[in-house]
Parts: sequence; C-alpha cells; structure tokens
Amino acid sequence: MKFGILCMVFWFCCGSAWAAPTASLTESSLGNELLFAGTQTVVTAACSKQPLNQAPAAVTVITADQLERYGVVTLPDALRYVVGMNVSEAGANIYNVTLRASTHNTPTRYLL
Repeated sequence: MKFGILCMVFWFCCGSAWAAPTASLTESSLGNELLFAGTQTVVTAACSKQPLNQAPAAVTVITADQLERYGVVTLPDALRYVVGMNVSEAGANIYNVTLRASTHNTPTRYLL
C-alpha cells in the first residue's frame, strides 16, 4: 500500500526545479546522449512540448538502452542514476527519495 502511495506521489508530482541542466550520474559511462531521431524534445510539467535545452526545469532522461546496459529493473534503481537524487531503502519495498538540498519538511514533487 505504501509503495503504491509512493508511486502515486512520484507520478503526480513535479520537483522543485533547478534552472541549471543536470548531467548523468557518471558522465563518462552514461553520457548525456539522447537516442532520438530528429529534434530532442521533452514534455515538461507544464504539459507543453519544447526543445530540451529550453526546458525551464532540470530534466534527466534515462533511455531504455541505458536501463538495459546497467541492468536496471526497478524504479528506485533507475532513480539512482539521476544526479542529486538520493534513494534509500526504508523497509521491504519502501524507499525514501530525496533531491539535493531538500529536507523532509520541504514540500517536493517529482514528475516521472
């Protein structure tokens, strides 16, 4: 039940965004590549499609190839590859996820 609630919180929320672009956890291994054909665009919390370099929030894209390459099978494992995101296990299938400079008193939302 708690895992479902945690997933819903992640789904419906958008993080307090930093204007500076983020890099992958290990730039040399993950790189900042996006494996799209044509223009690189993202859909942000404002639900508008725009070029990645003009997104008003920090956006990290982890591609399917990267997930496969590193053997990621769960959402918490994938989130560990986002710079500034700390994922810790609080119990069986219960995870605490925090972003840099956020505390438990900071209302934070993430869009996944």
